Amino acid sequence: MNKINDFRHQDDSSFVGWVFSGNIIKKSFNFNIYAILLQSMEKILIIELRRQKNNAVILNADGTEHRRIINPESEAICFGDAYYIKNELTLINRKRDATMSGVVIDEDGNIIRIYEKR
Repeated sequence: MNKINDFRHQDDSSFVGWVFSGNIIKKSFNFNIYAILLQSMEKILIIELRRQKNNAVILNADGTEHRRIINPESEAICFGDAYYIKNELTLINRKRDATMSGVVIDEDGNIIRIYEKR
């Protein structure tokens, strides 16, 4: 299977780009994003940096939307960050009471577990 190559995203940017199957893929947004290439190198996670509860989306290698992540916590404001912790894809959830939680998902966007972050 073809993998994503030449992944490019700068912090505080509204643009992400990569190469897949010899095609240059470019995605531009009307707001800043945080983007990470998933470990499989077959998908990209985008965190839309705006206060919207369901602001995380997984893109397929061809740039189409694979799945929007539905925030599982009712008191959540938005996802604020994402990174791997011990090889687990973890989204950081910001809550109204200023606390945070970790939402561990698989590369298809299925929620594996939620934990409090202090």
